[in-house]
Amino acid sequence: MSGPYRDTTHDIHAFLRSTEIFSGLDEEEIEAVARGSAVRQLEPEEHVFRRGDGAHSLYVILAGTVAILRSDESKQSEIARYVTGEVFGEINFFMEAPRSADARAEEATTLLVFPGENRSFAEFLSGHPRASARLLQRLIGVVSNRIRNTNRLISERSPWVQELRNQVLGDTLTGLYNRKYLDDELPSILRSSEGSTALFMIKPDDFKAINDTYGHEVGDEVLRLLAAAVNDLSEPEEPVVRFRGNEIALVAPGCERQAVLPRAEAIREEMNRLDIRHLVGEPSVRLTFSVGVALCPEHATTAEVLTDLSHRALFRARELGLNRCCTADEVIREGAS
Repeated sequence: MSGPYRDTTHDIHAFLRSTEIFSGLDEEEIEAVARGSAVRQLEPEEHVFRRGDGAHSLYVILAGTVAILRSDESKQSEIARYVTGEVFGEINFFMEAPRSADARAEEATTLLVFPGENRSFAEFLSGHPRASARLLQRLIGVVSNRIRNTNRLISERSPWVQELRNQVLGDTLTGLYNRKYLDDELPSILRSSEGSTALFMIKPDDFKAINDTYGHEVGDEVLRLLAAAVNDLSEPEEPVVRFRGNEIALVAPGCERQAVLPRAEAIREEMNRLDIRHLVGEPSVRLTFSVGVALCPEHATTAEVLTDLSHRALFRARELGLNRCCTADEVIREGAS
């Protein structure tokens, strides 16, 4: 039996702010979640959902206990138990897959159902992309604590996460990640990386001349081409980011000090081979590139300092005569002199 939740709207808002997955939202976003949710009360032994049901919502326990049960031949066994403040049902929700087990209230239980009946997460995502970004980030954290490598699984297979990354963390011109992605994700990449992590900054030496001579539409096409070229030079675990204007960043976890300068030179040489003649219509036009790189933890121990040093190394390479590579060692030496 289901019934209306007896607490006030104020109580719901306060509860949302106290939970792990919703605590990062601001007041306007909390209100949006509350409006998009429903509250359901269950009697002891009442099912929240059964195996095979569609997974259109996730659940937060406002009060009570829910057991997750899996049937094996003629016997049911409990595989998980959730209590007040915990979220469940999120994995099938992300995967848009049918429920893989039964969920049953073990006592009188009140649930927050998000999204509520006759609502969809697609509508919430469209209307509140930033709130969705924060919410999904929290949910990914919850899932990652339960299942090894779930973050990668969700990123690759969840249509909601893919759409969200395109809307919030993607650069619409180049198809790369944007600066926000670097700011948000680089700290966790550094924490989880085994060994050193290199941050390469890559910039064409005279891109302004392309825009000035051939127009911004051609400039945009050239930028798309060089973004694709850097992406082709990256490994699957190496994010590529449009950092600023025509500057592109490549994050390389596990890249050790002895490999940094050879990798930077290889990137520069490969980018110098980029053929833009079909875009500008002149066979003699070529681009050269400068590359700056910094290492964590050798040059910096935080994402902010690493980003600053790699960017300064890029411009030091340009100051030294263009079409060259420079590491943060040069920037640090210059600052000490």
